[in-house]
Amino acid sequence: MKTSLDHLPEHKRAQLAAVTAIFRQGAQVDLLILFGSHARGDWVEDPETGYRSDWDLLAVVQNEKQAADLTLWGELERQAREVAGKNPLSLIVHDIRFVNHEIRIGQYFFSDRVPREKPIQPRE
Repeated sequence: MKTSLDHLPEHKRAQLAAVTAIFRQGAQVDLLILFGSHARGDWVEDPETGYRSDWDLLAVVQNEKQAADLTLWGELERQAREVAGKNPLSLIVHDIRFVNHEIRIGQYFFSDRVPREKPIQPRE
């Protein structure tokens, strides 16, 4: 797993920064994780077929109530898609307690994306 965005071209870093700003301004996001093909550096933009890899994002928030606010996340996702360029955007939202639990039990999706020696701490 890559731990920096250096592998992304400048225009993709700018798109991601704009998307990140939408989520940071619109909700209390403790951690926003890019995963999938853009994080690995093997995204696809095929001009022949028109296929474009999506931006895969995991937002980690403080509690279940925040994570369950579908109206909020739907609106933020809509706004983010407007600035994400031609690539689709996929958002997953979970609370810190859930993510830490999944990491502790070794659930692959979370342990592969959020490698930690200790649980994620909420921001102060």
